[in-house]
Amino acid sequence: MQALKQINKLDKLTTDKKLIQSLYTEDEQSVIEQWIEQTPVKTGGHDDLINANLVAEIVLTMVNDELPQWAVFYESGHAMWGRKHQLKLLEKRDELLDPTFLLKINWADSGPGYSWPESYYSTYLPGYNIYVVTASQDCDDVHGFTDEAIDYFEADNPEQISEPATAIVKYWWADQESNQYPWVEVLNFGEIGEQEAWDLRDEVWGENFVY
Repeated sequence: MQALKQINKLDKLTTDKKLIQSLYTEDEQSVIEQWIEQTPVKTGGHDDLINANLVAEIVLTMVNDELPQWAVFYESGHAMWGRKHQLKLLEKRDELLDPTFLLKINWADSGPGYSWPESYYSTYLPGYNIYVVTASQDCDDVHGFTDEAIDYFEADNPEQISEPATAIVKYWWADQESNQYPWVEVLNFGEIGEQEAWDLRDEVWGENFVY
């Protein structure tokens, strides 16, 4: 009996090969397609997030200045930055990338003026016809990177992104629930409203979580 052909995630997507070839290098295509097969991304280790970081860098270029950034300034005038590189713009495609802001939370305050912010965006990826949901931190202390593409979803239009994007953010929190205290503050809200964020937090960690 002939074995059934395994259908991977990429085969199930309605992609535009000509557009993909015009917007992404061969290396970028390889990274994006490997990442699609690896989703949803888990936070188990540095190697698990390499492709997730590279995909996040592709989709977040247009909001680079809005991503969380940590810095310390010394008396000598020297500065140390948590986000060590600037994402490079690529004119042929970046004008097509328009990240939608979802939410920004603070995981904790480990000292006066020292917070652990995390921002979430959803970005349509032309050619692959998917929306990529990302998480961004102000330094690479936690995951080894400052940006991670968590998962993707398909939607016919931007008005349909809220529910699936919210579900992916909730998954990201749940994946860390066993070794991470619940976050403590909503810093800014977008497609995910403030009360909705708190409700999701309670669903993951429980309403009566004790620190």
